[in-house]
Amino acid sequence: MIRTVITPRENTICLSISGNYIGKKVENLLYTSDEVKDETSIPDNNVARFKGILTGEGSDKYHQYLQKARQEWDRSI
Repeated sequence: MIRTVITPRENTICLSISGNYIGKKVENLLYTSDEVKDETSIPDNNVARFKGILTGEGSDKYHQYLQKARQEWDRSI
């Protein structure tokens, strides 16, 4: 695989390929770097954003529900 970044100076690009690509399907993509989303950024959908949402009675009910659900996993079918 060959990947390269270029900055065209004209509206024509000439592409030369290596001999080992001859006779094979070759994919060529053309896009500007600002069109590509940054895949290395961490999305904001981690559990830390839910801190403090459940308090008091709601928290206790949810904790009891989770305990019951985990017990269901251990029972024989």
